[in-house]
Amino acid sequence: ITGRHLEYYFADSDTARRAVVRDSVTVTDLSEQITVTCDRVDYSRVPEQALITGSPRLVKQETYGQEEIVVTGKRMVYSFAEKHVDVYASVTITRGVLVGVCDTLAYVREQAHLTGRSVLREGNNDIAGDDILLTLKEDTITQAVVTGRAKATYAPEDSTEVSQKRPAQQKSTLEGRTLAVSFEGETIKEIIASQNARSIYQPSETVSEGPPGHNRISASEITVTLDRGQLINVSARGGVIGTYTTPAEDSIP
Repeated sequence: ITGRHLEYYFADSDTARRAVVRDSVTVTDLSEQITVTCDRVDYSRVPEQALITGSPRLVKQETYGQEEIVVTGKRMVYSFAEKHVDVYASVTITRGVLVGVCDTLAYVREQAHLTGRSVLREGNNDIAGDDILLTLKEDTITQAVVTGRAKATYAPEDSTEVSQKRPAQQKSTLEGRTLAVSFEGETIKEIIASQNARSIYQPSETVSEGPPGHNRISASEITVTLDRGQLINVSARGGVIGTYTTPAEDSIP
């Protein structure tokens, strides 16, 4: 831990039990390739952890890839022994094009746990819920499990301009008690909604030969496969009910 101002607090004449570091502070954990910059660190020897405040920014260098994992928030607690960091208030975690926001984040090596108004964003795609558990393998995000008001919205990358004019026609949704999301890099590839699953698909006007309308499906489980927000395939099982509604039917009171 380095900074411009350092204060030591001793348990006895030769044992430092606490240190406060201020101004242009850097915390480095070489074994985890983690660097945190901030304004202030309050370090305790037992337990060996640091309270990090003042615009903290954590950067995790990747061993196998080029993208970094960047975490910001208003307050962090870094446990050196467990290699564990808790982040509080206005939290953001970023890797490439994938951005997560939440109230609280617990991050340790191969897991990032987002709680409290949690959202993952990638392009035009949002994954939201009360609780999101991200799994990382070799610094790559492989899966997210979403619970508590779990909902996904998605749209093709080239539909941004159209969606600004007619947002209700462009945002497709998928809901369930649980969402299991698979990634390719930072791109969402597949979403599985389980337990009371519901899907509303809004075809794009730019690719539809007729009026877009929308498709509704309810089932025990619904799986959608995406390519940069474009729906490639949808499958459902267990008590499946499907309907198609045209724009004219939508306008009937």
